[in-house]
Amino acid sequence: MRRFGCGIATASLSLTLVAGAWAGPEGYASRFQNIKAGVVVLDSDMVNASAPARSSAPYTFYNLDQAAPIKPASWSFSNPYAPSVVTDPIATRWASINAFLPASAVKVNPTVGDKISKRNAAYWEVSLGSLSDTQLANYDILLVAPRYVVNLNPAERNKLRRFVDNGGLLWIEAGALATTFDVVNNFPVSYQLITGSETGNEQSDFSQPLLNRPNAISTREMSLLNQETWSVNNWLIRSAVPEGITNTLFTSFENEFQQLLPIATVTRAGGQTYWSIASSRIGEGTVVMSSRGIASKLNLPATFTNIDDNSGYVARDLNAGAAAAAAAKFAVNIFNLGSQYRQASGSSRKTASSMVSVDAPLLERFRSEAALDPATRQSPPVIYKGVTIATDGDKLVAWDSNPSSDLDNDGNPDDGIKDYGSGGSEDRIWETPAMPGPLSAPVCVEVARSTNGRPVDQVLVVDSA
Repeated sequence: MRRFGCGIATASLSLTLVAGAWAGPEGYASRFQNIKAGVVVLDSDMVNASAPARSSAPYTFYNLDQAAPIKPASWSFSNPYAPSVVTDPIATRWASINAFLPASAVKVNPTVGDKISKRNAAYWEVSLGSLSDTQLANYDILLVAPRYVVNLNPAERNKLRRFVDNGGLLWIEAGALATTFDVVNNFPVSYQLITGSETGNEQSDFSQPLLNRPNAISTREMSLLNQETWSVNNWLIRSAVPEGITNTLFTSFENEFQQLLPIATVTRAGGQTYWSIASSRIGEGTVVMSSRGIASKLNLPATFTNIDDNSGYVARDLNAGAAAAAAAKFAVNIFNLGSQYRQASGSSRKTASSMVSVDAPLLERFRSEAALDPATRQSPPVIYKGVTIATDGDKLVAWDSNPSSDLDNDGNPDDGIKDYGSGGSEDRIWETPAMPGPLSAPVCVEVARSTNGRPVDQVLVVDSA
């Protein structure tokens, strides 16, 4: 345990601090919203008969939960039916999955009796066959991100349809899929995939809530969302009816496809235009389709060579790149669809209430001009007597939470290290020498001096020594 005397003068408390990994301010909220989310594993989604089914993006919600500068501060994600400990079937299943993951993936075989946390893929998984309609209705959103095969049985299709019809959000992400959908055994809104060029004439409807509320998606971010660098397929969305076929057996499929609203399109070299993002209403809920791996961009680790690099039992480090940040903004916009009222008192699923609410953003007082060390990005900072204190790798750093205030009352608002008075946007007060890192999150306390009993401020941190 290391102790540091602060010598901080009392100042008004600010509610904004610096975030390192996602390059934005991090807010605090007094209100808590638990969003119930799950990742659906389809029974048919197997590479072969020996490999258990799995999702291509098991940590989408886990990583979104850490996107503090992007998601509303009060949001937290959880799976209401997550297992608490590793059972024999869970251990056996993941041992089998590891055998089919690439060498670049982190392969951890869970032990029976181990606790399961949000950092484990088993926490987020949802099996449609093991949950009733009543249980599924407790979820706010379900993500289906198949990896190998889409061949829904009637029970799976009907359960997903009823889930959406009752007000749920269903996100279907096909970016990592190895093959096209089964035409007949399809999703509640039938559609199909077609290979497209990596680049093309991209058009996006930025008036749609998916691209502007609460996060405005820029054209540059849309270009990042439309990129797919790990697959030769580069999927785009089209009708489930094969081109040139007029068989009346496919009439219902075409009628369903006509209900889709295109959000983003890509025109191929031959002039054909297909969709990369679309949505559709079913009853009180919404289905969102994306085909270029948006969920995978949010799921992938900081460094990767394969789409399956973060498909193991334990999540790898968060990817804080521009594409992942754009994917996080898009995901938040999907959740915001659940806050819309389409009739008086909302719907029968959430009468006189909405799934989520998006709070007004906190006013930004300052922004660190240097990103913090990613090794300690998950360590929460503290705000104490007007000072923001955070771990930065192997050291502690303190900022004036309101750079224009004069903490030491010397008439100069540039306290401590000289930076704010020279035109900088931050007022860095002090930083410690390097210690054996990484460090724990800081804790601020007021203690009595051993000599005279007068109070003194101290910052406590645990290093790795």
